[in-house]
Amino acid sequence: MRARFSWILAVAAAVILLGFSGAVRSDGAIVPANDLYVATYGWGFFPDPGTYSVKYTWSSDLPISFTVSKTSGFVESFAASTSGSGSVKTESETVFFSWFNPNSENATLTYDLSAVSTVEHAIISWVTALIIGAVTVLVIIAVIVFLVVRSLGRSSQVAQPPLAPVPYPPVQGKCPSCGSSIDADSRFCAKCGNRTR
Repeated sequence: MRARFSWILAVAAAVILLGFSGAVRSDGAIVPANDLYVATYGWGFFPDPGTYSVKYTWSSDLPISFTVSKTSGFVESFAASTSGSGSVKTESETVFFSWFNPNSENATLTYDLSAVSTVEHAIISWVTALIIGAVTVLVIIAVIVFLVVRSLGRSSQVAQPPLAPVPYPPVQGKCPSCGSSIDADSRFCAKCGNRTR
């Protein structure tokens, strides 16, 4: 039952995440010598109004300059290069990507543009934090179980009481007068009364 519930949650999360993503625009173009090429990413690409992060990557066979701007104004300009990547935040307004070819030859340009909503960023961050937290908790539980099992293994051995000293029989000697047995530490013979030492 839990496995089915987990799959349902995973599918629901995927549908939510896909619902907040904007369309991907991949294209290529020839940028004529000493001319400008402009690509736009705007209303037709955003699924819902809101704050989006428009991600871009591009490459060219010749060094060309690159500028990013929005309907509300200029964002950033980059010196001539053969590639670039980054992102720009927008409130569902059109973003303009401009490439200028200062060369005497035509330049071949390829680019990818995509938008990700800030809600999607928040969900992805939350899910990532949840996964990291769950893994951390599982590791801590595994360590605790290991230590408990290890300590139970040690305590299950019954402690043996220390052994009492074994009394040795006293050393026997013989009386020099009568020859009867006497203790080695006796000074007098118990039979005849003679001194043994």
